[in-house]
Parts: sequence; structure tokens; C-alpha cells
Amino acid sequence: IQAAKQPKVDINDGAAIQRAYKADPFAFSGGGGQMVFVDLVGKQPNGKAWTKNDVDQLAKRFASMLKSGSIPANVYNIDTDRILVHIDKPWQVKDMLNFLAQQREVKQFTANSKTYTPKEWRQQFGDADDDDDDDEDL
Repeated sequence: IQAAKQPKVDINDGAAIQRAYKADPFAFSGGGGQMVFVDLVGKQPNGKAWTKNDVDQLAKRFASMLKSGSIPANVYNIDTDRILVHIDKPWQVKDMLNFLAQQREVKQFTANSKTYTPKEWRQQFGDADDDDDDDEDL
């Protein structure tokens, strides 16, 4: 899986490297874990204000959903309107951010010192395979 996620570019072609980086800057991350700060929308989908317990439950749900999608992540409640997502495999950052961009509780997230709203993320880096066929062709 890791090899499939690595960009395939000619290292002697500067323009190709720039295009690959623009398409997926997270594929160029160094080794080690990656952290993403996630700011939550002002109120829960049910209209209630966030409580510590609500955010704890959301963090557990996100961790479970990511794990079921083969993206092992640690998700921490760091405030009543903010969580931290940490993954050890930097080549999975884009997949994790695609997941976050689809969650209605997410207002914005910060990765690699850049902040994106879900809409901005989908417009700039969204999943190119968004054909809803459940990837049965893999």
C-alpha cells in the first residue's frame, strides 16, 4: 500500500516534481507521525452545544471510522471545540483529510501549517476517485 501511495515522478524533472507536490503535498512528508488539528462547527448536528463528553464520543467515533478504513489514528479531545488526529503513516494523511472533509462536525482543519475548510480541501485536493463505486476495482 505504501508504494502505491508514493508519487511516481522523474527526480530529474523539476516541473514534474512541482506538479506531483501540488497534486499531493502530503506524499512528500518525511517519516514519522503527522498531526492534524480539527476545529469543530459551533454546534453539534442536533443543535446542542458541544460538551467535553460529546467531543470525547466524537473522537472515539472518528478513530473507529478511520481504523475501519485501514487508517489507524489516535484522536484526542483537546478542547470543547477541537480535536487532534495523529497518524504514524504520513502517506495516509491525504486519505485521513479526505475523511475529515466529509464529516459534518468539521469546521476546518490544519495540516502542515495550512488551514482548510472541508470545501476548500475537496476543491483543492479532494479524492480523485469520488465515483461512489466502493473501489471494487482495486
